[in-house]
Amino acid sequence: MTNLSLVPFREFERLKDLDITPETHTELFATYCRINTLYMIKQAGSGHIGSSFSSLDIVCWLFLNELRVRKTNSNQPRDIYFSSKGHDVPGFYSVLIGHGLLEFELIHSLRRLDGLPGHPDISIPFLETNTGSLGMGVSKAKGMISANRLMGREGNVYILTGDGELQEGQFWESLQPAANLGLHEMTVIVDHNKIQSDTWVSQVSDLGDLERKFAAYGWYVDRCDGNDVKALGNAIAKLKAVTNQPKILIADTIKGKGISFMEHTAIKPEDNLYRFHSGAPDDEAYTTGVAELIAAANTQLEQVGASPLAL
Repeated sequence: MTNLSLVPFREFERLKDLDITPETHTELFATYCRINTLYMIKQAGSGHIGSSFSSLDIVCWLFLNELRVRKTNSNQPRDIYFSSKGHDVPGFYSVLIGHGLLEFELIHSLRRLDGLPGHPDISIPFLETNTGSLGMGVSKAKGMISANRLMGREGNVYILTGDGELQEGQFWESLQPAANLGLHEMTVIVDHNKIQSDTWVSQVSDLGDLERKFAAYGWYVDRCDGNDVKALGNAIAKLKAVTNQPKILIADTIKGKGISFMEHTAIKPEDNLYRFHSGAPDDEAYTTGVAELIAAANTQLEQVGASPLAL
């Protein structure tokens, strides 16, 4: 196997000392997480690159700027985040590790016995629910919010869904009750990367006008570029101001975001096949991809007057 690169924890900590905006901090943190996600998947020999990369800007923004992150036994107000699609968990692990919420050494244990599972499991700290069967996120969040209300606990719940996941019937069945109960603590973020597995969502079962559909169920709806952290921050600020109904943010993203040839926008018309949904990249793809990410990180660091990554 080719030599693998990862961003050590000290580099994540160094970001805290830089005089940079929350947006720049998040962009750098997300680039670091992409490097480490690629490492984890290559090391494991399996995993989901495309979906992890499309959602990383969203997850990084939430954990760095929005969520009140506390352990489940805390008596203080805490916010909950989980991915309903679940298979993007390598990216989520990289965020938790970079944030210091999981031990750094776990980065070497993806899909290993006694390590980090290939899909979310509540045996891992800060993973709120198991996933596998799709379309269940809103239903689970409804239960969490109902429990909080009964116990007099404060907290918001953020659920990430895939767009292919929206073909699940249970997802749509869960929208109306959440609106009827006025679950304003709930925010669904759709990672709308337009690709499910290796082909276009529209070719499998077109989703139509999502904004009008969600609004018809009684939800507040907004839309933004999900790979633009400033746009994300502005959109989430608008959602947080809504206090009488559940909210959905359609985040338009690029599957494989961050490595040019892995981005779904690089699919050739004559090919019409996305090749980086699951599985580890070969040595050439890994070497080229990680070099691109490291170069991007160093360019960002140079722009803010900081020294290059020390890997």
